[in-house]
Amino acid sequence: RSRAEIALKVPSRRGIRQDRDGYKRERKLSAALHHPNVLPILDAGVIDGQPFLAFPLADGPLSLRMRRPVPLPVALNWLTQIMKAVAYV
Repeated sequence: RSRAEIALKVPSRRGIRQDRDGYKRERKLSAALHHPNVLPILDAGVIDGQPFLAFPLADGPLSLRMRRPVPLPVALNWLTQIMKAVAYV
């Protein structure tokens, strides 16, 4: 059996009550999005009063890839993909 890695999004402790409503809205809105550059929500809920959203783990965080100089064509490709996702959303 293979294991899938996931990423969890949880609110900071300060705004949990406000975030709970925001997470509900995000879950509802995300369910309608189907785009290759937008990660789908796999699961959502509340555990011990803490809301969470579960996403598939992307192919490595972009921030780690950007710690080294990136060739211009690669950076432009990333920017194009990000803008396509933003335009879709």
